[in-house]
Amino acid sequence: MNNNTRVLIVDDEPLTGKVLSDILTAKNCSCVTAAGADQGLAMLSRYSFDLAFVDIMMPGMSGLELLDIMKLSRLSLPVIMITALSDAATVVQAMKKGAADFLVKPFTIEDVCSRMDAVRKEKPHPAARQIQPAVGRMDDIAQGVEALVDHFDFHGRIVTERTIEIARQLAIPEADIRAWAAVRRESHSRQEKKISLISGLFGRCTKRGDL
Repeated sequence: MNNNTRVLIVDDEPLTGKVLSDILTAKNCSCVTAAGADQGLAMLSRYSFDLAFVDIMMPGMSGLELLDIMKLSRLSLPVIMITALSDAATVVQAMKKGAADFLVKPFTIEDVCSRMDAVRKEKPHPAARQIQPAVGRMDDIAQGVEALVDHFDFHGRIVTERTIEIARQLAIPEADIRAWAAVRRESHSRQEKKISLISGLFGRCTKRGDL
């Protein structure tokens, strides 16, 4: 991690926020801690960040609702969700909403660092650099399609294919469509692998009684 990595921590438990901040500060990160989703939104409106840790279960606005707002606002920073839940379905839901990874309480220094490093090492698909302004229009189409597609495992592939069909009907250049689709498909592939790992991990932990 470099000295310019700016991290937002959103958690209503002061101890969790402090522990995370201490760990990340030792890794040369600059941390800002928010005691809830509302404070987190205020920090996002005032500062720019490279990474965010967001607790799922918080009073008032939940971490999932905050994640929705961040994605709708087109904030591109990776978000690692924090959870103490034994319910894999909630974590899977967060991943489908666009979370980059998850962190289970209680966590260790190694857990935090490995999650952070893995997320920061993920690079955009090379085609992303070739995408023209049409990407905004494609994303708007995808958002509309998303609202019409039932949420079941790996539904993102259906959203992508239907978006491509609509984009072609709207005469969006084929090169832009292919570039957009390449980025989306790689992103969904990574998410599907993570979701499979999550289900397996929570399943094993539940059987052992670890959570």
